[in-house]
Amino acid sequence: MPPFEIFAFLLFAGLAGFGAWTDIANRHLSNWLSLATLVAGLVFAAIGGTPSDFLSHLGHFAVALAIGLALFAGGVWGGGDGKFYAAVAAWFPISLFFNLIFAISMVGLAMLIVMLIKSRGRLFRKDTRGVPYGVAIGMGALVALGQQVW
Repeated sequence: MPPFEIFAFLLFAGLAGFGAWTDIANRHLSNWLSLATLVAGLVFAAIGGTPSDFLSHLGHFAVALAIGLALFAGGVWGGGDGKFYAAVAAWFPISLFFNLIFAISMVGLAMLIVMLIKSRGRLFRKDTRGVPYGVAIGMGALVALGQQVW
């Protein structure tokens, strides 16, 4: 693997890991993290590919942002989750849309099962903090990116 790809993967891993950690610790994904993730993803897409590759990554960001906003409007995700998901999607061409969604969903499902067992079913009470879905977004995206790179 070229050093450029190694650097990109390590940078993404750091951003995704930091997002997961802050969402667990504070139940908050900051705007600067989403912006840094977005900019880095689009820069690497522009440097490492053709103009059509860049547009594919940009298009994936736009589709993911629309999905994230819809999930936020429906009360399923927080606003930070939607923005972080869209920023993470910028690291992938639109052709990998379903790969990314599947990986995020599987990590999210595993996380939900563990949290349900740990909380003995109290996870869905109104006084609980809910699921930090930024963990599933970041870790699922790492799985999907790892499959793409290797």
